[in-house]
Amino acid sequence: MSAEQLPIDPQRARAIAQEFDMLQGLILVPAGIGTVFFGVLYPISFTTGTLLLLAAIGLGMPLTTSWYAKHYGRVRTSRKRDAAAAVIALLVIAAHLVALGLDHFEQLPVMVSLLLAAVVLWVSIRVAARRLGMRAVDHLVPAALAVAALGPLAVGTGEFPAVPYFFVLTGTGLVILGFAWHHRLVNLLGDPHAA
Repeated sequence: MSAEQLPIDPQRARAIAQEFDMLQGLILVPAGIGTVFFGVLYPISFTTGTLLLLAAIGLGMPLTTSWYAKHYGRVRTSRKRDAAAAVIALLVIAAHLVALGLDHFEQLPVMVSLLLAAVVLWVSIRVAARRLGMRAVDHLVPAALAVAALGPLAVGTGEFPAVPYFFVLTGTGLVILGFAWHHRLVNLLGDPHAA
């Protein structure tokens, strides 16, 4: 039994329940893998990349969500919280589309989309992990994205593949965070396959 694992006092249990959505990290893994494939296939076949991304999200996320429900149970969130999260997600997506457009068409020396992704990711993790605290990986992935935003500066902006670069790196970050958060959940609540 790890230092973080059960038995848990009621206050700690509430903190885990309130951050349960974030700790279900395997939900991010299919989205991250699909995002990487989209980035790799973008220059070759936008349609194939899009279909793979949608399949990864559409199939992988419900499967991992049901796996968590089966092994760890469900935590209900308020409709107000869910609605606020959906609005924020739409605003973030819209901002990233604008930033990707800037990166693609303006060929700036620094990728605005990756800087935005780094900031949004770090702030999101900071808010979501406010009760249990952030770990090193929660800082390192956004920091790596911020450093990667300097890619055009390092290689020149001429024909820099901004869109594939963005999706491959952010997808990789999602996969890393997904496995890290799942590992933390297992440490907190125990391995569901252990006897």
